[in-house]
Amino acid sequence: MEKNVKSTIGQAVDAIINSLCDLSDTEKTLVIKMVAEYYNIRLSEQKSAENPTTHSTSTLTGTTIDTPNIPTSIDIKTLKEQKKPGSAIEMACIVAYYLEHLISKENRKNEISQKELKQYFMQAAFPLPGGIQYTLYNAVSAGYFDPCKKGFFKLNPVGYNLVAHTLPRKK
Repeated sequence: MEKNVKSTIGQAVDAIINSLCDLSDTEKTLVIKMVAEYYNIRLSEQKSAENPTTHSTSTLTGTTIDTPNIPTSIDIKTLKEQKKPGSAIEMACIVAYYLEHLISKENRKNEISQKELKQYFMQAAFPLPGGIQYTLYNAVSAGYFDPCKKGFFKLNPVGYNLVAHTLPRKK
């Protein structure tokens, strides 16, 4: 490899390490798995010999890293507790993000409606807003969703970034 390429790779690794430093081991693993999925990189997992219950060994293009095990899908209540939404609109973004990226692959959806909102607000034990039928329209007005077909909405990059990078908000 050329020196410049090594330098660029090193800078990228440093940036990733620095961005993950304030996260728990579980959150770090979740981020790494989500990034790998985003880039369609397959991580193979095997139980680590030194501690088979708490670690897995992920192999990516010949590099081995030890990471704590986390479920490949997380439940909506746990995600809500991690992200700490401050409004129904933020919770709607979390629901859409969950359904698009974190739920089991066979249940993933790119669009949500009021039906999913109510279902997952209840599963997450998040208070139902009085005007739940307006929540997704308000989220469009706030810039987090794009309307699709009638009654269905898609999380846009602003909404994605809210969930993936902004929540929970620092006090």
